[in-house]
Amino acid sequence: MPEAFANIEAGWRPEPVESTEFIAAAPAPVRSGTAACGPGSDCVTGLWSASLMRFTLSKKRLPSGRTGLHFRPTRWDLSPRIGPVRRTDSARRMIAAPPAIVYGALVDRESIEAWLPPDGMSGRVERWDPRPGGGFRMVLTYLDAADNPGKTSASTDVVDVGFAALVPPERVVQSAVFESEDPSFAGTMTMTWQLTATRGGTEVTVTATDVPPGIDRAAHEAGIASSLANLASYVEGSL
Repeated sequence: MPEAFANIEAGWRPEPVESTEFIAAAPAPVRSGTAACGPGSDCVTGLWSASLMRFTLSKKRLPSGRTGLHFRPTRWDLSPRIGPVRRTDSARRMIAAPPAIVYGALVDRESIEAWLPPDGMSGRVERWDPRPGGGFRMVLTYLDAADNPGKTSASTDVVDVGFAALVPPERVVQSAVFESEDPSFAGTMTMTWQLTATRGGTEVTVTATDVPPGIDRAAHEAGIASSLANLASYVEGSL
């Protein structure tokens, strides 16, 4: 099984005894200098995913003369998620309307232009193809770009959205790719809009997976919640 060293940051002192067995998350494979870890800690850095392993940890002198932590895995599981971390953001909202009405607002061009832009933004749909495999291009413009730099330009977020799945009146699955020169916004984010019938109407749950690291989690979830509030107002106002 692989062995590796992790340098200890200057001034950091580990508390464990000379040799301790514990379970932690670690990159696969672990590489020298990846992290400074202690028992029960999360050794994952950057965008690498975690594989679970059981290993012993002991202090050892590195060739450089610095003190390091010596990892010796006793059980290694490489089967989980090798690749980028799959970050998930989510929000939900109760809407006083039946699922069919809510679903209709998710797949109608004029409706999406009206409710999808969160507070502080306006939106314009430039392309529209409402079928599985189709999609649309959305231009979101910040009403005040001074405190909200855009992903595409100083004042705009441009996103190409594909319809990965359309299941009326239960679910809409979208793939979203931001137009940006900043690599922190790169990648395809999946947005799943799940509609569940309730006695009072519809519970809408939005789950975003593979969220680009450049998108702040709190701001993103607040934006989703804002769009859901707009959706509720739009749909309920039409009844």
